[in-house]
Amino acid sequence: MDDDERQYWFDIMPSMKDEQVDRLYSILDTEKKKLEKLEKKYQTEIKDLNEKHLIEWQEFQMKDSKKKIKDEESKDKKEDAEDVLDMLKDL
Repeated sequence: MDDDERQYWFDIMPSMKDEQVDRLYSILDTEKKKLEKLEKKYQTEIKDLNEKHLIEWQEFQMKDSKKKIKDEESKDKKEDAEDVLDMLKDL
């Protein structure tokens, strides 16, 4: 409901009968509760999605870190082997 529509309802309320005003309040209250329920539902879904993506991101980072560590270790092993060969050549 935009501001103009809201103002319209406020303007006509004095001309409405009590039953109509009560009915209007009932409708507005029902709509408010439905909106709150939807908001709560979607907040829960958003939270669940965020947690899922956080876990996926952490798994990705862990795999990437493991790969970097493995690459560095293999590089170090290769350098160590070359150093040993160089030392043997010097003997």
